[in-house]
Amino acid sequence: MSPELPYLADLKKQAKAMRTTREISHSRALEEIAKRYGYRDWNTLVASAGPQPPVQVGQRVSGLYLQVPFSGKVLSLKSENAGLFRVNIEFDALIDVVIFDSFSNWKNRANKIINTNGVSVDRTTNGHPHMVVSL
Repeated sequence: MSPELPYLADLKKQAKAMRTTREISHSRALEEIAKRYGYRDWNTLVASAGPQPPVQVGQRVSGLYLQVPFSGKVLSLKSENAGLFRVNIEFDALIDVVIFDSFSNWKNRANKIINTNGVSVDRTTNGHPHMVVSL
């Protein structure tokens, strides 16, 4: 296949843009997008596109990071492998990720690998995921 395959949502946006600029049917635009990426038809392209990320760059999110509630913004997103995505989230406010009173560890962003459900692969020693992004 030719160029790197974008996410399915981006492929659909490309087809919509093509449809409006060239005044062609929706199905024709989808088929032409598939050919552009080296696939014989739209259905084959969709089957190859793989899982969609649970969040998008710029999206406002909330959830738990090391069991501490957060809200913030997705700064970057990169597809890893097998339905996993590396996400970098900047928190709206500093969060203390240490549960002891004697010291603190303040974080303003986190970089984690999450699955399509928004749950990180890494776990704490007590079994909780490092990050859970509410979807």
